Amino acid sequence: CVYHPYWIILIIAAITVFFAFQVPKITIDPRIEIFLSEDNHVRKDWIENNEDFDAPLDIIVGFLSDDIFTATTLKKIRDFSSEVEAIPGVEEVSNILNVGTIIGSEAGLEVSPMTESLPETDEELAGFKRKVESWDFYQDFYITKDHSGSLVSIVMEDELETDDVIPVYYQLKKIAEKYQGPEQIFISGVPVVEALQGDYMLRDMKLLIPLVNILIVIALFLFFRNLRGVVLPLLTVTISTLWSVGLMALLKMPITHVTSTIPVVLVAVGSAYGIHVLENIISDTHNGYTGLKGIMHSLNRVSVPIVMAGVTTIAAFISLYTSEIVPMKHFGIISAFGILASLGTSLTLIPALLSILEGKKPYLPHLHTTKDLLGPVLHGISKLSLKHPVAIITISSLILAASIVAAFQIRSDLDAVKHFRPSSPIRAADEILNNKFGGTSMFNVVIKTGSPDDIKDPKVLHIIEDLQNRLSGIEGVGKAASIVDFIKKMNQEMHDGDAAYYTIPQSRELVAQYLLLYSFSGGGEELNRFVNYDYSNAQILLQMKSQSGSMSQGVLNSIDEYRRHELQDSRIEIMTTGISKLSMEFNRIIVEGQINTFGVSLILVIIITTVIFRSFKLGFLSIVPLTVTIMLNFGIMGFFDITLNAATAMIASLTVGIGVDYSIHFLSRYRHELGLIRNNTHSLDISISTSGRAILYNALAVTAGFLVLTPSKFVIISQLGFLTALVMVTSSIASITLLPAVLKVFRPKIKKEIIANDSAI
Repeated sequence: CVYHPYWIILIIAAITVFFAFQVPKITIDPRIEIFLSEDNHVRKDWIENNEDFDAPLDIIVGFLSDDIFTATTLKKIRDFSSEVEAIPGVEEVSNILNVGTIIGSEAGLEVSPMTESLPETDEELAGFKRKVESWDFYQDFYITKDHSGSLVSIVMEDELETDDVIPVYYQLKKIAEKYQGPEQIFISGVPVVEALQGDYMLRDMKLLIPLVNILIVIALFLFFRNLRGVVLPLLTVTISTLWSVGLMALLKMPITHVTSTIPVVLVAVGSAYGIHVLENIISDTHNGYTGLKGIMHSLNRVSVPIVMAGVTTIAAFISLYTSEIVPMKHFGIISAFGILASLGTSLTLIPALLSILEGKKPYLPHLHTTKDLLGPVLHGISKLSLKHPVAIITISSLILAASIVAAFQIRSDLDAVKHFRPSSPIRAADEILNNKFGGTSMFNVVIKTGSPDDIKDPKVLHIIEDLQNRLSGIEGVGKAASIVDFIKKMNQEMHDGDAAYYTIPQSRELVAQYLLLYSFSGGGEELNRFVNYDYSNAQILLQMKSQSGSMSQGVLNSIDEYRRHELQDSRIEIMTTGISKLSMEFNRIIVEGQINTFGVSLILVIIITTVIFRSFKLGFLSIVPLTVTIMLNFGIMGFFDITLNAATAMIASLTVGIGVDYSIHFLSRYRHELGLIRNNTHSLDISISTSGRAILYNALAVTAGFLVLTPSKFVIISQLGFLTALVMVTSSIASITLLPAVLKVFRPKIKKEIIANDSAI
């Protein structure tokens, strides 16, 4: 690298060009099912159900007013729907005016729109109102109980991709603005939520990636006060980020909530290796090690601990691959590759470029002059840690204990709507619509018989009815609907609308006849949401007040109880699916995965540090600051009710991967000094004043990098940024306070053969 720099530059440039050509191929996938692997049974059930039944709910638009049953408001609903139908990608628009209603006639059954013409007079409005209220199927969806709200349902074309929904949403907003006042109009629905997540991801990346680079530039300038100190570390992380994004495209890994943070994380974390290389080369230049030999001297001294730190970080990131959450797997493997690239370019490209730049006037860094502000701080930390080690250990133990208690309050959840900030229009709209109507999210309870036409059996229909009634009263369920509602309505209408006949017919043949008449009348497609093509399966659609998995637990408990104690028909199998079920599966995996990934990362780090230091005690001590820091993070999450989600679940592994660098750098220097002077206290003091400087530089750069995530449009990404920044600060401080205190009290045995040329920074 030092004596053949142009070859190094050429090779790195060629690799960079290769990956740069891959970047345009990258895709975005904000779907909630992407969190689960393709072989996960819950995801398989979800996909199978979507193939078996028509989508129950697409985009929904809520009209809120003092009274929906006015000519003015109904006209706005009609005109709004007409304009929406003209939007490319929209297949069908349903509202309270054109929704199909079942009417008995001499010919049998008729399915016709609720009204053929817009009601305008008081008499027409009163008649229309009675007609709407004649069947409670419409209640809580097309109309609220208090008549203050009505929904418009927009079905999108099947082949429409998530990205294509974004322009549809913004066109809907533009049309809605025309009809606002005094009516309020709100837009929500799963397709919109997913599409906006993709849109906001792109916006985040356009803002956060330049912002993190600006902050790193400022931090590097403050550290080094020269152009080389700014450009060279930034160049290495830029290259490694480009390689990583290119690899994602090459491996067809989409951008998700989690992986969208990779560029920011790599810039924040990867800059550390360049900082350590440059800090040591500049420091050695001041001490007389100049020219190419000076660069070689510095590299020989720092390359091993830097590689050690990089390897442990890579191992911690790779541990995320053990998670069953797909985006976390992708984040782990791509970040590990990016860290490897940052490490490699820092140890090759920086020396190569410096060897070319050698010959210019040497620069005297401020950290070795009277302008040094950090030296006195490190001296004070050294006095505190070495004179009062027991107090430091005691305080740390109390923090650890309190954090463990608070950590038991942590709950896990996946609610895509709550990923948005409370001020976000989509979150505000979703909350309002959930409060006014049955719910914007669906939970599917599927009844499988295994034989065609068995759903037409009155015994099976009664089972569906019983289960539907049972589930309707559960907290979080706003409305329950099934094919039973239609069959009961058909039976009523075939008996002149007599309410006494709003029941399931006793004859299977009569049920089949009703369904045939209904199909001939043009209503067959409506039933495709509730039964499959051969009537072997049916589903109860539950409108949920939230996508939260925890809210659906009551539904599952009730179904399990019904299955155990009341379900007598051996033909019947009950299966549950839906967005909420996907969320529940996520909750299960994320809790189990948190323990696994955290445990794997800690074990890997202990093994690696034990091998490198040739001491299990030093390997074990390297994780002491991390343990306190990680538990403090969990304690804060529990105390402030921050959920364990796809973003915050990575913090423990990130802390192990990044935070262990601080322990390694400190222990490397400590081992080196102890091998030289054999005085434990003096070795610790020197290690704090020397390694402590690079550790704090590193931590401040990483902290600044992660703080960039806090203005994200997503709450979970903001939480990831703030909490990781916090643990970086606490981890670095613990490595130069708690770790020296532990080494002071529990001095490890260092073999005499460890000499001064042991690697240290």
